[in-house]
Amino acid sequence: MLPVFKLKRTFAAPLEQVWAAWTQPGKFEKWFGPKGCTAESMKFDLRPGGMALTKLTFPGAEPMYARFIYREISAPRRLVWLHAVADENGNATRHPMAQAMPAQMLVVLELAADGDQTRMTLTKTPFEATADEVDAFRGMIESMMWGWGGNLDVLDEHLAGKR
Repeated sequence: MLPVFKLKRTFAAPLEQVWAAWTQPGKFEKWFGPKGCTAESMKFDLRPGGMALTKLTFPGAEPMYARFIYREISAPRRLVWLHAVADENGNATRHPMAQAMPAQMLVVLELAADGDQTRMTLTKTPFEATADEVDAFRGMIESMMWGWGGNLDVLDEHLAGKR
């Protein structure tokens, strides 16, 4: 059985606003990426089979690229994509700080309205990974929790109008 990274969060924002933060390039790049980086949407084709490519720039470091290949879009509640670190052309590459990780991961984002708040569940699993890559993924779950948690802190700031 594949390991699953699962993160739940509640945002103090309505469902439509949270959905827009994930699906509109001008909003997405304001919060996506680890704390301390800036994001730039290079491509944003929100449709099944479409690709989003985001350039992440860190002070004093080479840029990294995050690639989403969308598989399912059920506005405003569900978004499914294949996630990868990529080169500037959108080709999947290995994460420079986690070479043993799978090249791609399947991510499912589920949103649900809860009054004037939005509940989010994000799950991530290895995609077409070797046994060694699955083991590496399993070993990185705590680190992913920290990384995604920080990223979602920035999303909180964006939704509150602070970014």
